[in-house]
Amino acid sequence: MRRVIGLLVVAVMLLLVAASPVLAYLYRAPLTIMESTGTSYTAIGVNCSAPVTWLIANGFITTATALDTRVETFGGDEQIHMMASDRIVVFVPSLPGYSQLNWYFTTGNTELPDFPIITGYGGYVTVVDAPALELGSDFSIEFNGWVDTSCNNTLLLKEGAFEICVEDGDIVARILGGSPTTARASGYSSGEYTVTAWADTEYLHIKVNQ
Repeated sequence: MRRVIGLLVVAVMLLLVAASPVLAYLYRAPLTIMESTGTSYTAIGVNCSAPVTWLIANGFITTATALDTRVETFGGDEQIHMMASDRIVVFVPSLPGYSQLNWYFTTGNTELPDFPIITGYGGYVTVVDAPALELGSDFSIEFNGWVDTSCNNTLLLKEGAFEICVEDGDIVARILGGSPTTARASGYSSGEYTVTAWADTEYLHIKVNQ
């Protein structure tokens, strides 16, 4: 599998500073995103380490869920972001090569109803290929999540080896290369499922549970 990690090619700097009490937020930090390799990106998620748990415990962030936070441009336009216990994740619509974005991270705002989910580059969550990921002839893979069966799409892919996908409304597991082997689960509308695919030395199987 291939992985594109925004943090390998962009630098993110965050410095917490106190805000003036006349402003709408409680605290504000400059958040700078820089691309230093000359590669342009569109729709990329970028994250930086931040002591979010400590900020909540010490009153810098006013809600336990961190929903009072914002990422904004200098002009006050809010950007898509989400928070974890140890980092801030932002969605960057466009990042040209050798460019820099200067945004703000603020706290003490009106509480958001929730955070959007920011996926990896190009909409995928990926991992670097490694020997430990080789499937062999006897393996099992399981994941849980929302499956959209209304259109053909790839849910999980190990290039040249294995995939789980939606194909003509069915949830399909397929061994790739050589003589492809397929297992198919039919009759599922879009929804949240636990999908399990496993192979023994003779057969490939798939099971879908709601």
